[in-house]
Amino acid sequence: MRALAPVLAVGTLAALGGCPLGGGQINPFVTYTEIFGAGGGTNAPVPPGSGGGSATGRFRNNMVVTLQNADAEAEVNVALLAWVNPSSIRNADQSDALISAGYVQIGREVRIGSAYTLAPGTFVLNGPGQGGALPLIVPPGDGTAPGSATVTLVTPDVLLLFRAPPTSCETPGFEFTIDGFPLRDIPAAGEGGAFPSSWEGGDGLLGIKTLAMYDVYQCDPFRPGLFFKVGGGAKAENEYFEGESVTVTFSRLTQDGVAARVVIGS
Repeated sequence: MRALAPVLAVGTLAALGGCPLGGGQINPFVTYTEIFGAGGGTNAPVPPGSGGGSATGRFRNNMVVTLQNADAEAEVNVALLAWVNPSSIRNADQSDALISAGYVQIGREVRIGSAYTLAPGTFVLNGPGQGGALPLIVPPGDGTAPGSATVTLVTPDVLLLFRAPPTSCETPGFEFTIDGFPLRDIPAAGEGGAFPSSWEGGDGLLGIKTLAMYDVYQCDPFRPGLFFKVGGGAKAENEYFEGESVTVTFSRLTQDGVAARVVIGS
């Protein structure tokens, strides 16, 4: 697999709602290098069902999120948002560990579409989008292997991949473009003509894919994203244990309503 560093997509910022954190943020000068660093966690294995954290300054182990683009022509545009709820923090040392790892603490309420409201004190990644969202571009594959982008971060409570602030499962979840241009003016192979729109409402090759097209996202009730599993018992398909890897493979061809397949763990 060809792993490439994530590329920040400046053009995505408007869609993500502008200034992410406002005047109440703590430690606003954390760099992108720190976001991808290992400052607040370790890579040691954790028994399944562990609640994460400890009585010491370590918070949780790192997890690796790998985004794969199965298309050989178009790049994938998506935003990654991760957060840790204030109730998950046990002491000031753990707060410091998260900040050292590239999270920042918000000082005011932040709404993520109509799906989530982040309370003051929540820790989020220090991306430029709404709620600290980190816009990414995943390059196309080379014909033999998918394009990829990999992000390493301290295991959050919630991990959300999306394209626009989520209000329903019909909200854009990710988008294919070619050299930054929408696919609305680019006919797909074999279709015989240009599409009137890039919006993807079902099976096909159009560019904008909805949240419903992630195979593990929950639509009824509406609860998009992936979630940290606390306690024992089996995981739901949209849950991960502390330190588990997450791989998402994006496909331009939507089949049976799915264009993004999520694999959690090995």
